[in-house]
Amino acid sequence: MMNKLYIVGIGFKPLEERVKHILLQCPFIVVSPRLNEVFKKYDIYDAVRSRIANIKTIKDTFNFIKKGIENHNIALIASGDPLYFGIGIKAIETFGDENIEIYPDLSCLQKALSIIKKNWYGISTLSFHGRQLDIELIIDTLLKHDRVAILTDTINSPDTLAREIMNKKEAYTDLNFYVFERLGYEDEKITVASLKQVTAETFNEPNFVILSCENKNSVQNIHSKYLFGVEEKEIIHENGMITKDEIRASIIHRLKPPKKGVIWDIGAGSGAVSIELAMLSDSLKIYAIEKESTDLIKRNKENLELGNLKIIEGEAPSSLYGLPEPDRVFIGGSGGKLNEILDFISQLHRLKIVVIAGISMETLNNAINLLESKEFMVDISQINVARIETKYGRKLFKALNPVFIIRGQR
Repeated sequence: MMNKLYIVGIGFKPLEERVKHILLQCPFIVVSPRLNEVFKKYDIYDAVRSRIANIKTIKDTFNFIKKGIENHNIALIASGDPLYFGIGIKAIETFGDENIEIYPDLSCLQKALSIIKKNWYGISTLSFHGRQLDIELIIDTLLKHDRVAILTDTINSPDTLAREIMNKKEAYTDLNFYVFERLGYEDEKITVASLKQVTAETFNEPNFVILSCENKNSVQNIHSKYLFGVEEKEIIHENGMITKDEIRASIIHRLKPPKKGVIWDIGAGSGAVSIELAMLSDSLKIYAIEKESTDLIKRNKENLELGNLKIIEGEAPSSLYGLPEPDRVFIGGSGGKLNEILDFISQLHRLKIVVIAGISMETLNNAINLLESKEFMVDISQINVARIETKYGRKLFKALNPVFIIRGQR
């Protein structure tokens, strides 16, 4: 049986008596040089200092624990709440939750909110600590939640965030930045400033940020008004070339979008289906693939502030290589390469449902044969839509082109 790994959060509160007992019993206490400076403030430090292993990187920390835990219990000192975007998550994945006990301190978010006297309700958290910055995701999250906490690092610093947001959308002038520097240290500092003011400042590490949208009307748009039902007139398109509202609704119903995952829209056109899918959930990542110009999709994405919509300009299936595997695929246009596209996507393990839209009998027959040959269970609907219009002083129904919706499931 593996020995225990005790993960102890520090920074704000005195240690519990049980935690002190654990630290006194563990032959090794692993701590980073930065956190060691914080740990020195605790009254137990002198009693355990001879057993402290100062290790700088996460890789070296885990290698040390893997070797030592075979023969000893080990304590790992962490910052704040180890499960709030912290080292506790990776530790559980590495050693298993049955071998770990976690004793959290306050998270940096709890401490920060208590300082500025704001409640938890409606706040979301994003981490760009050691990750690529995604300004569109930040803006998209703000539109939905008004406030967002952001975990920063040396590269993705508060001033960098502010500059990138201003470059993306100058209209976001009503954002307030709350910058929290070195929380838990003697020189901790809290700065409240506008977007423009933060761009001209530098901040001590470690730090993190809370963004607050003080004037929601300045960033209000269609995306924040409703979840589903964007209309053709709200989507930029040309010459009537757009998946009609009623057809789009049926396609999305057939796709059964997951609450979280990846969806490919192949032959996206103006992006109508991609837009509707992206509006359903921040946890969905939508990839709109189009071999012709993607200018219309880009304009629609910008207008609707859809940070979870990714645009790929290129022909399928060659442009699909390297994309995250999808849970669902919609094919609205194949450019005559339906066979090649289905050959490619049928090999993807995550894919559960593919939906194909077509107007010709040739597309219908080809799609059925190809899907069945690749062991998909197939069902088909034909959608006939007629819309009322006034002509010669009378109200008449005008039929749209019927559309086949072919679904393959496995």
